[in-house]
Amino acid sequence: MRSFLRSLFFCIVFFTSTVLWGQRPALRNYSVDDGLPSSEIYHIIQDSKGYIWMATNMGVSRFDGSTFRNFDVQNGLPENTIFEIYEDEIGRVWFISFPFQLSYFWNNAIHPFKYNNVLRKIAGKGLIPIKKSFMVDKNNDVWFSFINGGEINKIDNSGHLEVIKEIKNTSY
Repeated sequence: MRSFLRSLFFCIVFFTSTVLWGQRPALRNYSVDDGLPSSEIYHIIQDSKGYIWMATNMGVSRFDGSTFRNFDVQNGLPENTIFEIYEDEIGRVWFISFPFQLSYFWNNAIHPFKYNNVLRKIAGKGLIPIKKSFMVDKNNDVWFSFINGGEINKIDNSGHLEVIKEIKNTSY
């Protein structure tokens, strides 16, 4: 009798809990009809100000929660196809385009990287940057690596390219 009551209690709790309604997450699917420049999105980040940035084959889009603001070559991007977005430690939002050209959003405008000519020479060899290998340090040096390259590249604030073939770990 006792096991019957336990089983009955378990069945009542189980079946009534499946009938109860919980909150459903609010999901919204945005498209070009809502203001996106393209349905192809390669990378998405949220910056430190709360904006959502999307890299597309038709430029970049910044979403504030209700509207999209789109940027392309007419707004200062060197190329429309953007594969990756990165925010540096001072809040500049960087865009990595195809072929490997850089620009960044700062003070409500897009600015081309002043050493894109150096990058053009490297990218002209058919090298493709590795996703998530891009970084700008506190000295404004730009670090990146290429697929099949095996090394890390650095362009310093004066435009000098340094190829680092061997990584030395000095932490131990």
